Amino acid sequence: HWETLRGELWSLLDKHSSAFLPAYTDLSLHSGNWTRLLLYDGEMGLYEHNRLAHHFQGEHYAPRQLHRRLCSLMPLTCKLVAPLIPGIVSPKLPYMQSDQEQVSFFKLLPGSKIDWHSGATNGRLTVHLCLLGCGGESFIQVGPERLQWHLGEPVLFDDSFLHHVSIDPKLEQPRVVFHAMLMHPED
Repeated sequence: HWETLRGELWSLLDKHSSAFLPAYTDLSLHSGNWTRLLLYDGEMGLYEHNRLAHHFQGEHYAPRQLHRRLCSLMPLTCKLVAPLIPGIVSPKLPYMQSDQEQVSFFKLLPGSKIDWHSGATNGRLTVHLCLLGCGGESFIQVGPERLQWHLGEPVLFDDSFLHHVSIDPKLEQPRVVFHAMLMHPED
């Protein structure tokens, strides 16, 4: 279904070209090169400081719900994703941290690098599904393993391991991934 995700994202960006906002500026070695469109923010909406900082067109992220306004613009994406998020399917399932699960689209410009970082716990897995700019010498290194993105193919990793990203400067377009951090099935 990667074509559906990409098609709805492009359609949304045609109407809202500034939908992508800066992502984790403390990790990007080229400030402003890493941006994201957040679709689901776990329980972060429980905290006022997060509600004030994160919203789409003035609408905040309700806890354990896909963003209502974004889902009206990307209905097929939300229909595909909602039954796959344990925190939505089972709202009483406890989270180990408020951002236990998140769903985003990330965009990273050619030549960008994301510094080494890791998640706080091993209670989730991260899935990347590359939608654009998937080739060249770009990679994500998770611990000792170097992984590359291929168009429409998932990359799965445990973000509790130190990882970093490098995007090939020769690419002619940004790398765009559908990014889902979901509760680890063995927790």
